[in-house]
Amino acid sequence: MSVYQELLKIAKRRHIRVIEESLPEELVFFNGIFAHCLDMDMIVINKDKPWKEKEFTLAHELGHYQLHRLTVDLAYYEADNDYHNFIEDEANRFANRLLAFLAWRLERGL
Repeated sequence: MSVYQELLKIAKRRHIRVIEESLPEELVFFNGIFAHCLDMDMIVINKDKPWKEKEFTLAHELGHYQLHRLTVDLAYYEADNDYHNFIEDEANRFANRLLAFLAWRLERGL
């Protein structure tokens, strides 16, 4: 079991649809997008990014789900305004902690 597979299991348990998709040319700078609308949660991962980047992105977008789904309808990775930068930093910290925990757990066979 890989960390990425564990992240997918977390998403599935929370009924979050995860889609890996090649993005159009104008969106290639996006790593991922979390959307919560009409009582549906979805994460789109840019499938053309390197494996470790996709792993971090999925953890980051799960952070948006956990921390921001009720306050932000669309959270994306690139932004300029202060509030958006704040929620991106929060999602990054969440992702780093989640990845460290999952790696620790997998190393111990838990």
